Amino acid sequence: MSPNEQVVWGKLDNGFRYALLPHHSVPGSATLQFLVLAGAMDERDDERGIAHFIEHMCFRGTEDFSEQEMVQFFQELHMAYGSDVNAITTFEHTAYSLDIRDASPELLGRGLRLFGNFADKVLLEPETIENERGVILSELRGRAGIAAKGQLAAVQTQFEGLTFPNRTPGGGAESIKRLRAEQF
Repeated sequence: MSPNEQVVWGKLDNGFRYALLPHHSVPGSATLQFLVLAGAMDERDDERGIAHFIEHMCFRGTEDFSEQEMVQFFQELHMAYGSDVNAITTFEHTAYSLDIRDASPELLGRGLRLFGNFADKVLLEPETIENERGVILSELRGRAGIAAKGQLAAVQTQFEGLTFPNRTPGGGAESIKRLRAEQF
């Protein structure tokens, strides 16, 4: 399958690759997406769940955006705020998304700056990691219902012998508890 011919592909001097796809469905709006090609399948056994954990940590603060500044920015965009709303970690990637209704240069610039901070300026303070660990463990408990267990068992049976059914993107409670601040 060939790439969409309408996509403008490029690469910045720092190696950052981008793709621009014009759309005309909502005039004056834009969606920014930041794709990190790292997910559950990239984790070592002693890191299970760390990609999802780092996704969460992005929303706890960066060098240029405190958590409160992010909340205010998302309110300006009329968007809900948080890792469960604006990001997802899968087996092979982590993706962040911002929908900007009024795609002014100022808002687009702030969105790109935020994603730049997600790339290499996330604050990984031990105290914040411990606080977020509790949030993630609570999230995992919420996903541990009978339906989720049945779905996981079905996938493990269907794909027996493959690695990915045992590498769920959120990790497991035991692996999340074992992660140490220096691993981040």
